[in-house]
Amino acid sequence: MRCGGCCGTELFAETHLQLLQILMHLLPPASVCLLKHLLGLLKRVCEQKETRMTAASLGRIFAPHLLIPRGVSSIFSEHVHVR
Repeated sequence: MRCGGCCGTELFAETHLQLLQILMHLLPPASVCLLKHLLGLLKRVCEQKETRMTAASLGRIFAPHLLIPRGVSSIFSEHVHVR
């Protein structure tokens, strides 16, 4: 398994996978369930040829909403310019 091209090493990608698995175990069960359903939905969107949405484009759309805490996103969006 290779990382998305940023580092080019299998060990780096394997470490990322292990860290994500550990983080999943730290989440509350309801959050794990929601995350699994969301990832399944995003996977199905990527598989639809007519949407022409890639995993990268979906990541750009959803990551700010999933990774930035409430209240910070408004401050963050003032300083980030989307192309």
